[in-house]
Amino acid sequence: MMFQGSSVSSIRGYLFLLLLVTTSVAAGLFVHVNKHIPSTLDGPFDPVTVPFDVSLRGNAVDLPETDPRVGRRVRGFEPEQISVSLSSSFDSVWISWIT
Repeated sequence: MMFQGSSVSSIRGYLFLLLLVTTSVAAGLFVHVNKHIPSTLDGPFDPVTVPFDVSLRGNAVDLPETDPRVGRRVRGFEPEQISVSLSSSFDSVWISWIT
């Protein structure tokens, strides 16, 4: 294979990428995982409750209700948010709104 106008480093990069992809595919073919991930069809399951991990909150700060970013921008019964989602079939959509 002839690389015109290519430097040696770009050829090495190409070969390294090719080797990486090849070994990743080969490793994926030979690795067999014995773990079974249960689905809802395997249930019913006993409910599990764990305490809330406060470290998940991070640096989040709640906005006060008086903040203009939180206040309502519409009046009356107008929708504040409208969501349009495609359905699994090609001829239907889901439309939802919050008033």
